[in-house]
Amino acid sequence: MLRDRRVEKEVIRTVRALGKGLLRTSTLFMLLEGPKHGYEILKELTKKMAGLWKPSPGSLYPILRGLEEQRFVVVDEVRRGAKVRRTYSLTLRGKMFIASFARRVLEGYINGAELDALDTYLVTHLEALKEVDPDIARVTAEYLRQKIEKLQRLLKSLEESLAMI
Repeated sequence: MLRDRRVEKEVIRTVRALGKGLLRTSTLFMLLEGPKHGYEILKELTKKMAGLWKPSPGSLYPILRGLEEQRFVVVDEVRRGAKVRRTYSLTLRGKMFIASFARRVLEGYINGAELDALDTYLVTHLEALKEVDPDIARVTAEYLRQKIEKLQRLLKSLEESLAMI
């Protein structure tokens, strides 16, 4: 398969831009898995993005403050000497947001929209989504199966056409 460094760099830039634009919702989906402190969220987001994008504390902490103001998360502060560790937990309101978000993504797909950028949330947090709404999780799993099959067909077709070059 042909490889071009400039193309690869553009892919990385695109993934980074996508990650930055979706940080708020990514954070909420991560908190579905359980309470986390800011550094833990940063590490997990970096891991889930396969190192292509690493969110900065300067982008995450304002988002966490905003989520707290919206009552999507609550904060538990634990003091250890001079340090204070803030642990963020999802509230019922935050869970309702995630369920509504997932439902909208699925409705969009059912109505013919191509919401590929949002699929990342569904793929990486399917197990946690089962806790919020098992029906949404079941439909989401089927939706993702169809999207994966479509992507595999597209990739195979692209690889075949590139092999002829």
